[in-house]
Amino acid sequence: MSSNQEMRHVGGLCPGYEPDDFGFQSSTGEAYYKSCVNCRNLQDGKCVKDLYDKVLASSDQC
Repeated sequence: MSSNQEMRHVGGLCPGYEPDDFGFQSSTGEAYYKSCVNCRNLQDGKCVKDLYDKVLASSDQC
């Protein structure tokens, strides 16, 4: 599994990111952030739209 930092990076760039709509915000006051972890397309640890590797690879080329 990828690191939290990498999942945030990919989630922030992903054109298929869809928030999970749980509306939960950390009790520590941390701001909501885009991440694969809180994307509805991450199921059983895998992106069902098969975008993770593509987004990660394209961000490495920048």
